[in-house]
Amino acid sequence: MKEDIGDSYFWASVDETTDRCVRNITNIVAGKLDTTGPSSPHLIASRVLEGTNSSTIARVVRDSLRVLWPSENNDEKFMALLTDSVAYMLNAGASLKLFCQKLIHITCLAHAVHIVAEHIRSRNIWIRARSGYLGLGEMEGTMTMTMTVTVTITMHQPLTQPFTVDDDNDNALVTHIGSHSRG
Repeated sequence: MKEDIGDSYFWASVDETTDRCVRNITNIVAGKLDTTGPSSPHLIASRVLEGTNSSTIARVVRDSLRVLWPSENNDEKFMALLTDSVAYMLNAGASLKLFCQKLIHITCLAHAVHIVAEHIRSRNIWIRARSGYLGLGEMEGTMTMTMTVTVTITMHQPLTQPFTVDDDNDNALVTHIGSHSRG
């Protein structure tokens, strides 16, 4: 893995999960930033943490990168960090930016879309049905219906495939969420 990344710029992704013994496990995956195409990701660490907060996440990322490059300081080559959008990951990204000046913290769009979908579902949003307007709570178990929600997120930089960019606004990312209710 060190041979694959070498002296190139690299990215890392951090995700935290709980195993079946209810231990907090943090996994860190890294890969080379390559203009010719996607690189192969490498698991560089899988650590059991007593608790997950921004300082433990930032520390495990820095320690894991030191294991990969023990005699070198590659902070200036650490360019992108991908995490989910929970508060402690956002704070960990901000902490890592203090050491890695060029670091761009990217939060996972899938998690953001999931949060939006959960918010819509929890608000008992009214949708148009064949027989008029029904609330989601009234609809469940009575009929089969497909709902499509369009979410527009303004980006600082235009994105490329596989996302669809709105023609009217080159900096807007349009994503569709499909939700099904079964009757």
